[in-house]
Amino acid sequence: MPFTFSHPAITLPFKRWFSTTGLVVGSMSPDFEYFLKMNLENQHGHTFAGIFYFDLMISLLLCFLYHNIIRDALIRNLPSFLNSRFNYVIDFSWNDYFKKNWFLIMLSIIIGAFSHIFWDSFTHDTGFFVEKIPFLQEVLKVGSFRIPVFKILQHVSTFVGAMIIMFYIFKKPLGKSNSMFFNVGFWFAAFVVSIIVILVRLSYLSFNLGIGNLIVTIIPSMFLGVLFSSLLNLKRITN
Repeated sequence: MPFTFSHPAITLPFKRWFSTTGLVVGSMSPDFEYFLKMNLENQHGHTFAGIFYFDLMISLLLCFLYHNIIRDALIRNLPSFLNSRFNYVIDFSWNDYFKKNWFLIMLSIIIGAFSHIFWDSFTHDTGFFVEKIPFLQEVLKVGSFRIPVFKILQHVSTFVGAMIIMFYIFKKPLGKSNSMFFNVGFWFAAFVVSIIVILVRLSYLSFNLGIGNLIVTIIPSMFLGVLFSSLLNLKRITN
């Protein structure tokens, strides 16, 4: 599969008509099952039915967690070159926006999730188009190295998607930076929690630890670390 964080690239052309949050979170949502289980086992997220009962539900939860707890604290603690491009959304009322645009947001999530599965169908050995198009199953040989075409497409599309997202970010207009990037406490707390979660997960390891399983353990651990730091920041603001 292409790397999870490259998937939003395919949805960016539609952000003018839909919810950017919904598209971005939805486009990554089929992989969230990996992160919940912390291993590469997926029974629901990448199915058509799963778009509605799994991807949509977990995406809505993450949208509310992000906008109500993580967003402002994270943006304030980003380095200035990122902070200055995203600080315009600080204090944006997601809850009010959701009340008025709930259907559009849900539709955006569904479109995002579908785009993920569509992309994977060209780059996964069991993908619909990989099974239908013989060329994608061809194995290219370079010396003793063998790699199927769909795997090449997977890596190339991951790189291209990442470049598109980086271009989109750096193309955003610069605002005034209010970055607290050197707020060591925020990042230190996030780091410590991440390490603790990783160690706890590895201590209960019941699967073969490969690079894929390690990645889907590290990513949710980092998320929990940032969530914890954001909760601490939120508590300080409200006290």
